[in-house]
Amino acid sequence: VDGRSDQYSFCVTLYELLYGKRPFRAKRFGQLRDKVLGGHLDPEPSAVKVPARYRRIALRGLQVDPAARYAAMDDLLADLARDPRVARRRMLSIAAVLVLVVASFTGAYVLSAQKQKLCSGAEEKLQGVWDNKARQDIQRAFQATQRPYAADTYLRVEKILDQYSTDWAAMHQDACAATHLRGEQSEALLDKRMACLGQRRSELRALTRLFAAQADAELIDKAVPASLGLSALSTCADTDSLLAKVALPADAGVQAKIKQLRDELAQAKAREKAGKYASGLKITESLAAQAESLDYPPVLAEIFLQQGRLQNLVGDAVAGEQSLYRATKAAAAARDDFLQASIHSALLFVVGYKQARYQEGLVLGRLLAAAVIRAGEPPALLAEADQNLGLVLAAKGEYPKAARHFRDALAILKREFGSDHLDVAGAHHKLGMVLSRQGKYAESLQHFELSLAVRKKTLGDLHPEVAGSLNNIAIVLHDQGKLAAAAQRYHQALAIHEQVLGSDHPMVATVLNNLCLLYSDQGKYDIARQHGERALLIREQSLGAKHPEVTRSLNNLGQVWARLGNHQKARACYLRSLAIKKETMGAAHPSVAAVLDSLGELANAQGQHEEALGHCRQALSIAEAALEPQHPHLAYYLVCLGKAWLGQAKPVKALVFLERAMAIREQGQSDSHYLAETRFLLARALWQSGRDRHRARQLAEQAQEGLRGAGPNWRACSAAVDAWLAGKGKI
Repeated sequence: VDGRSDQYSFCVTLYELLYGKRPFRAKRFGQLRDKVLGGHLDPEPSAVKVPARYRRIALRGLQVDPAARYAAMDDLLADLARDPRVARRRMLSIAAVLVLVVASFTGAYVLSAQKQKLCSGAEEKLQGVWDNKARQDIQRAFQATQRPYAADTYLRVEKILDQYSTDWAAMHQDACAATHLRGEQSEALLDKRMACLGQRRSELRALTRLFAAQADAELIDKAVPASLGLSALSTCADTDSLLAKVALPADAGVQAKIKQLRDELAQAKAREKAGKYASGLKITESLAAQAESLDYPPVLAEIFLQQGRLQNLVGDAVAGEQSLYRATKAAAAARDDFLQASIHSALLFVVGYKQARYQEGLVLGRLLAAAVIRAGEPPALLAEADQNLGLVLAAKGEYPKAARHFRDALAILKREFGSDHLDVAGAHHKLGMVLSRQGKYAESLQHFELSLAVRKKTLGDLHPEVAGSLNNIAIVLHDQGKLAAAAQRYHQALAIHEQVLGSDHPMVATVLNNLCLLYSDQGKYDIARQHGERALLIREQSLGAKHPEVTRSLNNLGQVWARLGNHQKARACYLRSLAIKKETMGAAHPSVAAVLDSLGELANAQGQHEEALGHCRQALSIAEAALEPQHPHLAYYLVCLGKAWLGQAKPVKALVFLERAMAIREQGQSDSHYLAETRFLLARALWQSGRDRHRARQLAEQAQEGLRGAGPNWRACSAAVDAWLAGKGKI
């Protein structure tokens, strides 16, 4: 900062005096910043004639590079004074102007001081919301939970809320100044901006009061994400969007009722962020009935959106969908583009992902893309839309497309929030998952490691989300066959969960479930069964006997019992899992197909091939209706059918299914051992049908190579291949 900075300020004023307008005009601060830093002046008014020399002087003082301006202010003033023809007139003018300036300055100073006072005191409006008392109350409440990282979490929350409240106060003052000091916006727009800021303050108040009054172990785990998840203040500066919205009713009583509803709605939002879904849902159910009698669409849309989100979070996706469709109708009447786009995003998630109605989800995705554009493409909403669409595509089996959307979301979030934001960690996680499903394990691990680093930095080393990242890394290592390294990460995750959450928390069951699979793959079936049974018990006691998560433990236990040769217990696990899935997800959900396949494989192993055909036909039918034709999961159901037909000595029928299964598995998104098994089954079908025995021999040899050194679960298959090849001889 030196005299060249003064030149710039002087020339902004000079430019406005010469042309009657400012050199840079913008609706948003970001646009103004970009124009100023890029030196992109607005076009000069054609109706105003300014002598070239004055234009040259003003533009030189407005150069972005200080070195391109005058060396000193005196040089600029000398250049302005250089015209001898107007010297005398200039002196007279300056004298007159000085008289006017002194007089006007005195009056303007008094008026400005009054207006400045009018726009001051924004910080005082946060008293009782985020002040010293609130800080002390929350700190005490957090410490009382006795979470190991409660004190650290409080410091992180304090930093986030300090910044949010500082930004709120600054925006509040700027909104006032834009009308009362700078004359840039109307009183009507000021009212809308202040109403928006009032809603943000209500959300902040609801969250801080929840922290102080209801802090428990679960809330501590959600406190940092909840604080980061407060509604963005930037929407309160989006003048185009604010002006387009339906105005508040003129009736003061109705206005007061709307404010009351929004204040209570803020409590429901705070409960969602804090993980208290059921209590938040109760609030929205009460508010919906009250709002419908007001005939004010904006608040009705906001309530239905929140209700739909919470219904989905408590496990009632069908009711959530109904509420969200009611919300979209109200948002259209409210002419709120941002709200409409937010609702479409929630619908995409609930319909396309949670309920596995993939085609409907993709249609909603196209509507969402249009809604986001109309809303001005706010970065956070754009990233959310990309991630929700990516989830649907990944579930449908379109992994490359899903990965592109996750990469786009990651890039947006990094630009918006920086690399160390929790939302960025979440985006790394989603991208890591879809890359893992593509068999791109090295790249997948990179993203999981980045997610782990962000979570450690933001949440601390002992946070459950850190354990979640360790668990994800272990899954990829497990898929790579690096079982010792996977076990180490699983046990690190388990230790954090047990220390922080206790030994009977559902997150403990998640890791135990994965360890059950790991030990089963190592052939340690008794240890695997013990981990699986413990995971099942935890989930039944904490989530309920019919919760969808219970089926994960039942499926794993069923697999262990099958490998132990106890087909009766395996069948009981699978049948119970099937009943829960049909009841909670519907009979047409793709996850139902996976359990039917397990029943089919069990029947094949027992020689009950007719029963296996029934289960696997049904599984294939469900999957084909929902998934892509080349989805990796289809190969399991096709192989099951191939085995059943081979078991019935009908190799020609088996060929159709096994050829298709091998084509899917040769795409490289399948475990190499499963591919080897498929090749061997196809070799048997070709040989038994008398077709292309040379190819059959080649396939069997490829299978033999693929199973070389395989773990205990594949030894029987490997031995069968060796015996088959030994018996067939050379072609």
